[in-house]
Amino acid sequence: MTIRHIKIPERLFYGVTRHLQGPIDVNIKIDRNDEYDTLGLHSKIKEQMNAHSVYRSKSCKIASVESEESHESQYSAL
Repeated sequence: MTIRHIKIPERLFYGVTRHLQGPIDVNIKIDRNDEYDTLGLHSKIKEQMNAHSVYRSKSCKIASVESEESHESQYSAL
């Protein structure tokens, strides 16, 4: 039996969203990875980040979490 526990660290969410102002929809892109798909990571990130937003009384909402090849990212050269 394999047991996997996935927990996205709260400090990561707080660090990413703490300076966002006003109501805002956030779209997240993560690196394409078959294991992420198998684990349902996209929905877990969206669920946990939206819960974090409510907990911290933030007005941001995660609208989507999508996969993207890292070499296709417009930010990969930064």
